[in-house]
Amino acid sequence: MDKCRVVIYVPLNEQTKVKHFEKIESMEKEIQNYPEYEIIGKFFDECSTTIPLNDRPEFQKVMEKVNTLAVDMIATVSMKYFSRSVEDTMAAVKTFQE
Repeated sequence: MDKCRVVIYVPLNEQTKVKHFEKIESMEKEIQNYPEYEIIGKFFDECSTTIPLNDRPEFQKVMEKVNTLAVDMIATVSMKYFSRSVEDTMAAVKTFQE
């Protein structure tokens, strides 16, 4: 059976960097508890979550993987920190579904 390919994507800023790295480490350990999952990459944009997703270089790399079907799942510390724009988040979800 093929493993579920997971990428971790988190936008970071000076205020959330330390807190998120602790959550990321915890998330990685949790994912590694399941042999059917494999973390194939970690992507971090140093920006505010108010920056549009299309303006984040590391998020664009994640989307390249999604568009080429090289990734099955994206993990993030919280949807709250993924994007502050509902429109951006919904556009990303639509792309994931396609």
